[in-house]
Amino acid sequence: REHFGSRAAVEEEQNVEMWKFLWSPDAYIKDEQLLEEISNLKDYQLLTDRRKLTDGNVMFLENWREFKDKATVTPLARKKFDDALTQIRKEVARWEAEERAKQRAEEDARQDTEEKTTKLEGFYESVYGAKWGHVLGFYDNKIFEDRMEIHEGKPPQSWTYKTEGLTFEKDDGVEQFRPPRPRLMVLTSDKGWPYSWRENKPIVDCYVNCEVERAWRIVKDDLKGLSGTYGGYGPTLRQRILIGTPGIGNSMNAGSYLLYQLLHSNAEKIQVVVHCFGEDEAYVFDKTTKTVTKYVGSEASESVVSSLSQRGMKGYIIYDVPTNGSQLPISFSPSTGWGTIVLASPKVRDIREFVRQRISRQITMNCPEEMDVKAMCAWMKRDWTPQGQEKYWRMVSHQMLFLGPILRYIFDAKDFSKRYNELDRVLRSIKSRDDVVCVTYEAVTAWFTENPFHKLMYVKREKGRFGAEDFKTDLLSRHLADRAASSVLKIIPLKKLFGF
Repeated sequence: REHFGSRAAVEEEQNVEMWKFLWSPDAYIKDEQLLEEISNLKDYQLLTDRRKLTDGNVMFLENWREFKDKATVTPLARKKFDDALTQIRKEVARWEAEERAKQRAEEDARQDTEEKTTKLEGFYESVYGAKWGHVLGFYDNKIFEDRMEIHEGKPPQSWTYKTEGLTFEKDDGVEQFRPPRPRLMVLTSDKGWPYSWRENKPIVDCYVNCEVERAWRIVKDDLKGLSGTYGGYGPTLRQRILIGTPGIGNSMNAGSYLLYQLLHSNAEKIQVVVHCFGEDEAYVFDKTTKTVTKYVGSEASESVVSSLSQRGMKGYIIYDVPTNGSQLPISFSPSTGWGTIVLASPKVRDIREFVRQRISRQITMNCPEEMDVKAMCAWMKRDWTPQGQEKYWRMVSHQMLFLGPILRYIFDAKDFSKRYNELDRVLRSIKSRDDVVCVTYEAVTAWFTENPFHKLMYVKREKGRFGAEDFKTDLLSRHLADRAASSVLKIIPLKKLFGF
């Protein structure tokens, strides 16, 4: 107590209020050295700054910005407040930038909603007038393998199909065709096809094998429904969903061929064909004006179809679910006078529920056969020497042994290498019993999970209940099957796997 001044001395059990001390510290402490030590304490300096700021009515950072006596507070306090102001200015600038970006995005979305319309000159004539070509195949006893012949125009005869249950199947028992037999049909559009327009790829040839032709035969049979009525509500047309392995040509070949045939169908029954790629891009083929119009914008597909229907037009919708998408289209097909076929893979979420709710009939497209692929190679390299054609086919057939007949990856060595490396990583990711379930037991579950194992699978048609089409899946190739089996056996012993 010898350090306290008499004027402010207090009893031992009492305290000095800090604010009083801050007002006149020398009134309470007479020892100058001790007073200096207290004054140099950081906490004391901050308390002193707080008193000065309170006296100056600085309660918020906004007050600090306008405070004229900043020099009266310590450098430490000034730095804290200045840093806080700087941070706030940065946050405000960031918020303002985000708001501007948000406004621009809203403006872009508004413009997209309004749709961007483009007339594609000469594209209708190119698709409608696509040139025919075909490939015939026959077995050569001299070289003990199938050979291919390239021809212009339509083949003299096409495949024969027979009714099985509620669908069609190629009649393999029909052997009245004398060799060479039809193996592949080709439609060439100089300006390409809608799939190639949106992908910006120069694809002019649409390959039609017996599976693609089969899909058209089923749709063609459905068109008979436009002649009838249902409950007095006008013509009806069955809805379809075509399911196939990703990469085998569902979009490019099946979609393009259906478009071509629909353009050549009865113009009174189908006046317009709308080829949609997701909800935001649609190509309208108007058969009355012989024009193609491209629509791009938010929900462009739905608004275009709705507008055409309101104008009293009848047509057909080809809806291609995006490869990287997982959503099936919202039901926007008009109730009467319009047909729809959705092109999708089993990976699309809730596909079976979609079929049930839309009362849609399923079409399952099998992968191309080996000789279909050989016919495609023959057509692609028809201008090459026989030696060059043979070398190219050997490369493709070798790559097919590893990846199966997935057209997207087997015709080019770089595409093959990239895909094989991708599948190699998928195989190496088989680590648990749950993973084993996805690559065994027909592997159907692989399509309905978020894991990548569906990339190892292909789709194969089978007869479902009541004669309708269904599908099962299996591994793409013997090579992939062997590698998958090796990974599985590291997790589950052979005896447990087969219940020995």
